[in-house]
Amino acid sequence: MTVLYEIPSDGKRQVRVCKPVVHDLPPPAAALWHVERGVPVFPVHWDKHPLTRHGYLDASRDAELVARWWERWPMALIACPTGAQSGLLAIDIDMKPGGPDGERQWNKLLVRFGVGEPVTQMTLTPSGGRHLLFRYPAAGEEIRNSAGRLAPGLDVRGQGGSIILPGSRNALGVYELLHEDIEPQALPEWLATCLRLLKDILPRKTPQGPAQANGNAGRAWALAALDNECRVVAGAAKGCRNDQLNRSCFAIGQIVGAGLLAESEANEHLWHAAMACGLPNFEASGTIRSGMKSGMANPRYPAEASDA
Repeated sequence: MTVLYEIPSDGKRQVRVCKPVVHDLPPPAAALWHVERGVPVFPVHWDKHPLTRHGYLDASRDAELVARWWERWPMALIACPTGAQSGLLAIDIDMKPGGPDGERQWNKLLVRFGVGEPVTQMTLTPSGGRHLLFRYPAAGEEIRNSAGRLAPGLDVRGQGGSIILPGSRNALGVYELLHEDIEPQALPEWLATCLRLLKDILPRKTPQGPAQANGNAGRAWALAALDNECRVVAGAAKGCRNDQLNRSCFAIGQIVGAGLLAESEANEHLWHAAMACGLPNFEASGTIRSGMKSGMANPRYPAEASDA
């Protein structure tokens, strides 16, 4: 609790008590802050790999369970699944050194549509980027993850994805909530239209996504591909492990881009495979991120030969 003293013009001191904002709280308290507001959370490592067995599928609004997680991992980042599970969708404006200027690309998009920036809940990330949180579209619509397809440096976190919440801390700093009194708003129609079109053009590299890409057959193919790539990575010999991990992440990222696997699910399995072959955690995490991102920009369906 923060106490502020005010000295008005009559010279009498008044006391005003202010509650701390979420990013002033330690991570265990910040996680519970989100739960109290109905947001499901789960703990992830600083490299964003889940610490629970099933990752985003374990996300919970149960305060006792969340408290136990952060008692076990007190400095874990606070992650929230995006999509129908939480009712949230995020636009991730990336500003990492050496990468695209996400803010510039976002501003170009606003100018193109002749609109101002939507007023909604925002998080400032330690790397200088931002997360814009919106309400996930109503039942009947599904928007999945995409990396750089909306524009370079702009990632979409929808069904099957996750986002880091304010109050999380890493080596660069803290994820800050910019406006505590603003809740996630409905998607502006211009942005909703963009994302619907984005979904429609995912199979643009092929005349038509094959029929078996939908339903149980497509899911079974995707899971078999994930299992095969994880086996290959786990058995990779020293000297070629990182190269193999990159190839496998690209191949699986293509399937994630096609909407047949959740990004979080794929990341978790590939990370465990990388640990099994003996790659250092830091090296594996960077390779998984870059390989998956490249693959997601080039969706692949069951009838296609691997581009990896």
